[in-house]
Formats: sequence, structure tokens, C-alpha cells
Amino acid sequence: MSGDKDAGVFIPADNLAANVSKHLTLTQMKRITYTFLIVLFLTNCNEEKKQHNDIKIKLYESYDLVELYPSLIKANQAIRKHQLDSIANISTGIELVDKINRENARKENSETNSIENYPLFQVLLLNTTLHSDGKAYIDSSALIASTLDSIRLRKYLKQTYSIFPNDFNWIITGKLSGKFKCVHAIKLPRKEINLKNSDIKSIVIQPTGMTGLGQVGEKIATLNNEAKYWIKLTLKEGLYNLLDNKTYTLILNTTTYEYSGSIVNFRKRPNQEIVIGEMGKNDLEIVKELFKDRIITK
Repeated sequence: MSGDKDAGVFIPADNLAANVSKHLTLTQMKRITYTFLIVLFLTNCNEEKKQHNDIKIKLYESYDLVELYPSLIKANQAIRKHQLDSIANISTGIELVDKINRENARKENSETNSIENYPLFQVLLLNTTLHSDGKAYIDSSALIASTLDSIRLRKYLKQTYSIFPNDFNWIITGKLSGKFKCVHAIKLPRKEINLKNSDIKSIVIQPTGMTGLGQVGEKIATLNNEAKYWIKLTLKEGLYNLLDNKTYTLILNTTTYEYSGSIVNFRKRPNQEIVIGEMGKNDLEIVKELFKDRIITK
């Protein structure tokens, strides 16, 4: 090593402890050790708190339900046909059955509007809107549907993948209500748009279930760890150039859960409420802390 006086004092590693002990008493060394441990503890706590209170919001361009509805109908028909063929094969005990018998079986089943004729829609509950005429209409939304049986749904979608466009991936995520999960169709190649917390204009918090039955109901739900709240976001109007009139799936991640919502034609509807589903008490407290100046409680 050079003898440059500006280089500092060099102490060989094997002599480090001996040199330190010459200048520090045992009490001083203990104080330094304790101080180091306290600083380390506080640093870790601050990092953990920062991580705990953080959320991430991302957008992905997606298909909407109106675009995929014809393919969903075809997929349901293909699944039902496969079921009828399997039933016919099992009932006769042979691999191939008479074509006439199979056609008769299909005809008999197609003439009745039985729930058995809609196997896909037994597990894929389409996102519909009830109109004033009392009829349910499919909604133009990135939230295609909800499901309680993601395993069977994934099986059906895999079985009929060739019926759908080949430029998207199904994702099952979020928490619409209770145990219902959300179903989205994210376009490929997947391009994410990261939103900042400052992009959120307001957040509406609406108690649900027992939580919505006044203070007593909320207290009981909280004690039973069952307090639930509907969360709705609105984005700042200045994002219309970025989002334009496309359809997006919004994914909001806390450190414990993933939520999802839908944005459609933001340029024309910049004030639309983005429902991200039912949120528990812990995640709600994180949202309240981060957006305390933009919270609206109903």
C-alpha cells in the first residue's frame, strides 16, 4: 500500500481487534455494540413499516366482455358437446356409439333450457347489468366474469383455448365479494402501465354486510375479523391522453392481497368509478393512511 498521508491509517485485519482493544475500554465497546443494535433495529422497523404501507397499481390493456361473448358461447357449446359424447360412450360401454343415438341425445338436451346445457356458465358468472326492463345485459367491461371454482374454470378454458383469440391470457385474481374471484383477459404482449399514488383522485369506502349496519354492526364485524368494505377508485382526468379509449384491467397489490378492477373508455368517461371489490380491515387501513386526504366514506 502507498504511504500517501491522505490515504488514512491502515490496520491489518489480523491486528484489528488488538488495536481496537488498546483504545477502547470494555464498557465503551458494550455501548458501541448496543448503539449499533438499536440503530439496526430501528432501521429494520422503518423499512418494514414502509413496505407494509406500500401499494402498487398497474394497468394492462384487456379484452372486454362484449368482444369475447361470441367465443364464450361457442366454448360453452363445445364443452357441452364433449360432455354428451362422454355420457353416450359411458352409457353404452364402448368407445364409439351410433351416430344417430348421439344426435338424438344432443337434440333432446338442446330443446330444454336446462342448466346442464351451460356447463361453462355454471362456473363463469358473466358480468351483467340489470336494466330498467328487468333484463340482464352483458357489460362492456374488462371484468369478464367472477368465479367460485377457479380449478374447473381453468380446465374448461384450457379445453377450449383454440376457440378464443390467441393474443391474450386469462387471469383469475382479485376478490370481488366473499370467495368470488375476478376473471380478466389481458392482451399480449403484456404491457403494464404503472400508476403513482398521486394519480388517484378519490377513493370511496362503502361498508358491506354486517359492517354496513351502523356502528354496532361494524363493531361486531371487526371483533369477529369479518369487517368488509367495498372500495371504488377514481383517477385524475389528466390521464385521458395516456389511457385514451381502450379497455384496461387495473391490478392493485398490497403486501397481503391482490385486487382488480376495470377501466373502459377513460377519455369519454374520466370520472368513472373503478370497483376493485371487497377489502378487509387491514388493507383498508393501509389505503386510508396512504390516501387520507382523498377518502370518501359512505
